[in-house]
Amino acid sequence: MDKTLDSIRLECQKEMVRLQVLQQQRIKQEAIVKHFENNNEEYTNIVKTIKDKVHNTLSDKKALLQLASCLYLNQRQLIQTSIAFDLL
Repeated sequence: MDKTLDSIRLECQKEMVRLQVLQQQRIKQEAIVKHFENNNEEYTNIVKTIKDKVHNTLSDKKALLQLASCLYLNQRQLIQTSIAFDLL
């Protein structure tokens, strides 16, 4: 029993060390990504372009209403089709 308990403890300690190594690797990788995000002009431009496009799209109320209308009509048609198939 003591031998089994000791082997379990040893295995647990090994896993704890592996976990610490993985956590350190994750921290280093996150730092690399953050550095890239902050210092890469092309990445920064892409992010800015995406943010601008999203802002412009969400600011266009007419386009949003048209999209909502289309989605509503499509959903309604799907429901009607589903009901028709259920009746068959």
